[in-house]
Amino acid sequence: MKISRRWAITAAAAAIACSPVLSTSAVASSEASGGASTTAQAASLRVMTWNINSEKVQNFWGWVNVIANQKPDVVSLQEACTNDAPVLARWLKGRGLDYHVEIRPTNIHWACGFGSQGQVILSKQKPRSVVKRDYRTSDSQRRGYLAETIDIGPRPVRIVNTHAYNNTGGWEKPTDNVNQLAGWAASGAETAQIIMGDLNATPRQVTPLYRAGLKDADPTHRTTKGTVKLDYILYRGAPALQGPAQVIKSPSSDHSMVITNFQIS
Repeated sequence: MKISRRWAITAAAAAIACSPVLSTSAVASSEASGGASTTAQAASLRVMTWNINSEKVQNFWGWVNVIANQKPDVVSLQEACTNDAPVLARWLKGRGLDYHVEIRPTNIHWACGFGSQGQVILSKQKPRSVVKRDYRTSDSQRRGYLAETIDIGPRPVRIVNTHAYNNTGGWEKPTDNVNQLAGWAASGAETAQIIMGDLNATPRQVTPLYRAGLKDADPTHRTTKGTVKLDYILYRGAPALQGPAQVIKSPSSDHSMVITNFQIS
């Protein structure tokens, strides 16, 4: 029997209403559970960023299946319907992935049932702190970032999910949002920092972030939308990259997802 996306979301929402909260799992002791594996000195962390473009694609089951198959410890989503986020987490819990949900709404959109679009972080660890900030330059989507600090192995890790605005009208000059994000990143106290998301900027325009000490998990700069690279996983401090990032296309979005593994020590 074919089940509609609307029915599935309604049914899962009812199930959530019967539960006190979304439960949060501790970091798993082995990768067999899909979580971040830990030892006394280090921990591995699998992260994923994906602009799912809920405005145009609206493929809820595709998003569930992709995330369930990739089994990331932290998921950074952009252009997600915020009312879908806890439902998505509920269905993923049924697939063995137990996520804490953080949301930063950005704009009202008809594709979300006239609810909000926004940025979502799904993380297996409950964050010790959450920050939501707006950029000075924006458009109707109220651009900004959602950040949380989670404890992975021996240290806290700052996770940033951003969806930036390109105010330059081209692909050459750094954008105001990138410059502001670079300033925030440089002033951060965390020694472990991972910035993920759709920067709406090419590698040339992201230069201020590289100058702030951030490294690119995909230094070969594979394209993530059309003929350009717009989606990034950047890191600095304690995270050590375990092999190059994967850039994977999916019919469930017009953006490729970016996935990589870190060793936190």
